Amino acid sequence: MNLLKQLLSLSAFCLVSTQTSALPIQLSETDFNSQISTLSSIVEDFEGYSTGRNPGPFVFANGTYSDNESWIVRGGSLCKDGDKCLMNGSLEGVKTFNNFHAGTTYWGVYIDFGDPASHAGDPADLFNVNVYGNSGLLSVDFTANQQAYFLGFHDATGIDRITIENLGTPPNGLRRHFFNFDDITTASAIVSVPEPAAIGLFVLGLVALSIKRKNTWATRYSAH
Repeated sequence: MNLLKQLLSLSAFCLVSTQTSALPIQLSETDFNSQISTLSSIVEDFEGYSTGRNPGPFVFANGTYSDNESWIVRGGSLCKDGDKCLMNGSLEGVKTFNNFHAGTTYWGVYIDFGDPASHAGDPADLFNVNVYGNSGLLSVDFTANQQAYFLGFHDATGIDRITIENLGTPPNGLRRHFFNFDDITTASAIVSVPEPAAIGLFVLGLVALSIKRKNTWATRYSAH
């Protein structure tokens, strides 16, 4: 009977775990770089593209950027690293990164707002980032008008897409800052593990087998 109770408790725990799986998480720059150091990763620095306007979705080494338009720009203070980076085409609207390689579980980017001296005294804009992972949705807000603001995320079950939107400066929502993306990094590390639901069904099977055996022995005993 004690064994039966333990099996039922384990089954209930596994089924509850199915409903409470972890969402995507945000990582600091240090933790992000540490965790992907031994993984297969791709870094898009945009150095291999020609400068100029790109209408519609822009496809690069490790994903696609969707906006009404985008620009590959050149300039030391505009880009975090090297000579070129990707600039949003407009201040308004949601910017989407998707079409990552299969198995992508890490995604990181540096968002650059140009020379800090040119923004001296400017209030910071409010940004919203949504991370759509296979385990759920993570929504993050941040304010920035500085150089090289790092964003890094991880979902152990895979990342589907990332959206970024400039909501403007509270309270009137005035958008002040164009922003650039550089060193977009993706990495893969999906580990196959048994699903909690599958474990729960296995435990329930053991419970049913235990009850059946108990009833069988009870029937035989009563027959004598």
